[in-house]
Amino acid sequence: MGEALDNVNTMTDFVRQVRELLNQIGAERGRPYLLAARVADTPQLSRRLGLDVEAWMSQDLIDIVIAGAGFNPYAAPFGEFVELGHRFDVPVYPCIDAMYLTWFARRSGRESSRPVERLRAMASNMWLEGADGIYFFNLFVPIEAGPVLGKPAEIYRVLNEVGEFVELANLDKIYQAECLRSSTSIYLYPCSLPHQLPARLIDRRAIPLKIGDAVERHQKDGSLKELLLRIRVTDLDDEESIEAHVNAVMVDVRRSDKPAESVTHRGRSRAAEGTWFEGLVAAPPIHRGINTIEVAPGLGCLGKDATAIQDVQLRVCYE
Repeated sequence: MGEALDNVNTMTDFVRQVRELLNQIGAERGRPYLLAARVADTPQLSRRLGLDVEAWMSQDLIDIVIAGAGFNPYAAPFGEFVELGHRFDVPVYPCIDAMYLTWFARRSGRESSRPVERLRAMASNMWLEGADGIYFFNLFVPIEAGPVLGKPAEIYRVLNEVGEFVELANLDKIYQAECLRSSTSIYLYPCSLPHQLPARLIDRRAIPLKIGDAVERHQKDGSLKELLLRIRVTDLDDEESIEAHVNAVMVDVRRSDKPAESVTHRGRSRAAEGTWFEGLVAAPPIHRGINTIEVAPGLGCLGKDATAIQDVQLRVCYE
C-alpha cells in the first residue's frame, strides 16, 4: 500500500501521456478519442491504490469514470464519485460485474438468484446515487451460465429497462445486502469495499440495506403489491428461531415452508445451505435510501458462535 501511495504522481503522469497520445490521434483523424478509467468503489479507496482520480479530473485527463470493480453493485456509495465527477464535468458510470449474478445462483439457488429482478435493483440504487449511466462488465457471462441463470434472452431483456430511473419505477426487484466473495475476484478485492455479510447472529450487527425504489409513495398510490423480507441463516437448529427489526421496528419473520432450493456448482447439484426466514413488511418502516436491518437470536436460539446470517433480501413486487 505504501508503494502505491508513493507512486501516485507516476500514475498520474502515465494517464497524462495516454491523454496526450489520444489528443494527437484525434487531431490527425479529425475526431475526439475519449478516455475512460475504471477505478475502485470510492475516490478514497482509489487513491489508496495509487489512483488520484480527482487529479485526473481536475487536469482534464479523463472523459469518463467507471466507478467500482462491480462486486458491490447494491451498496457501494457511488454518490461520492458522482459528486466529484460533476464538479469537473466528468460523467460517472457505476459498474455491475455480470459474474455477480452467477455467484448468487451457485450460492443460494436459482429461485433466490432471479437475475432480472436483481439487475433492476442494482441499477435503481445506482440511479439513486445520481449516476450518469451504468457500465456492465463480463456481460457475456449469462450466455455461458445458461444452466445456472436460465435463457440469455431473459437476462439481456433487462438492458431495455435499466437505462433510466423512470423505466424501473414499477418493476419487481430484489434488493440485497452485499455478501459475495469468489476466488475468481480475489485480484479485485483491493478495489472493493468490505461486504456486510456473513455476520454472526449473536453479534446483532446492524446491516445496511439500500433501496432505490420510492416504496412509500408506491404503497400510498396502490401500485405496490408487497415487500417481502427474506433472511438466510446457517447452522441453526430446527427448534431455533430469529428476530428481525427493520429501522428499529420488529418484523414477524417465520421459517419458509418452501422446499430446499437446488444449487448448481461445477456441474453438480446440491441443496442450498441454511434456513430461510420470510416476513411481509410495509413502507414505512421500509423507505427509500439506507435502511437498517438487525437480525438477532430468537425464541429457543442457543446463540452458537457458528450461527451466521448469510443473506438479507428485500423483494419489491408491484401490481
